[in-house]
Amino acid sequence: MNHKKSMEADSRFQRIFDSKALRVFVRNRLYVLKMNYYMSEDDVINYVALCLIEALHEDKIINYPVAWAKTVSQRYIRKHRKKIYNSLPIESEHIDYLANLNSPQTICSEEANVVRENLNQLKLMSRKILWWRFFQCLSWKTIADLLTKEEGKIVSVTAARKRGERALDELRKAYQV
Repeated sequence: MNHKKSMEADSRFQRIFDSKALRVFVRNRLYVLKMNYYMSEDDVINYVALCLIEALHEDKIINYPVAWAKTVSQRYIRKHRKKIYNSLPIESEHIDYLANLNSPQTICSEEANVVRENLNQLKLMSRKILWWRFFQCLSWKTIADLLTKEEGKIVSVTAARKRGERALDELRKAYQV
């Protein structure tokens, strides 16, 4: 890219980063996607600036810089949201109970026996999923990989999480009987 084009591009992009439009967009996306506690708008805008520098060095043509900047920021926020929310455990009143199953201080032997009996009523795969998630503290990604190896077909993270939710529902039903 010649020097004159570079200066024109720099001034055009500098106006975008100086304007409030991108900051407002990023702030709103962070709020809507509930990511404002995990990352700041400056983090996102800095990432967009780095992507812009990369694009300029590769001589990419960006016809609509504002739209491009918004798209890049949106993807960046969603990527980090996915990472964070995939690693968070499912909220459930039974998680602490199940996680402390082997701890003698928190559960008496009668309660532990009841839990074991109810777990044994579940299907083998449901028991495995609950064991991996709550006793071995594995992420849903790792559980999906283990299920893929066991079943010989690809199991997505979403499918693994749904199976975990169904296993917890089965366990709840076993307690209600």
